[in-house]
Amino acid sequence: MPGPGSPNPRPLSPQSAVLDITEPQATEPKLTKPQATEPKLIEPQITNPEIDNPGARQPGTDTPDPSRSNALALNRP
Repeated sequence: MPGPGSPNPRPLSPQSAVLDITEPQATEPKLTKPQATEPKLIEPQITNPEIDNPGARQPGTDTPDPSRSNALALNRP
């Protein structure tokens, strides 16, 4: 076995290290799959303001719906 001070050691560990490097690379495409689901999380975020504030703006109107605003006020103690 060559000593640590030998100029050209030939252990099997460098070869196994190369094989270990290719293994995580094979898992990288798997990380892109959850990234494809991220745009789906953005869609409900866009509709949330409409659900949270239904009386803030009605489609086609510039003023809030007074009936819904009053209903929100009645719910307060």
